[in-house]
Amino acid sequence: MRGAYVHYCRLTDPEHIAFSDRGDRIDVCDTTDREIILASLQLAASRWGQVKITGTDEFKARVVDLAVEYGFRLKNEDLRQTVEKKRKEAEKLKISARKEREEKEGQSSSTKRSLSHKSSQQFER
Repeated sequence: MRGAYVHYCRLTDPEHIAFSDRGDRIDVCDTTDREIILASLQLAASRWGQVKITGTDEFKARVVDLAVEYGFRLKNEDLRQTVEKKRKEAEKLKISARKEREEKEGQSSSTKRSLSHKSSQQFER
């Protein structure tokens, strides 16, 4: 149907339009709500693959965070570079956290071994 919009609302608030599908673009009405932005990005990504983002810097920052987390592909070169940078930073943090956790687990298991070894020696006759 040409010229018709599809409005999306939360089930809990059907009077409030969350975003509108205009066919060639999706307009997000509540640009502060993470869930609404996520739902609109999911629709856009399923339809077009890559998504061009327009709006305020705050809205773009929210989109970038969601793109990092969910893997959305953005057309905007500047946003794409920011997403890639943040993905690399997130990966480094994951690697650091994993190494730290493995070191703690290694220390914990060696401490447990030494504690159990010492305690068994204490009760020998």
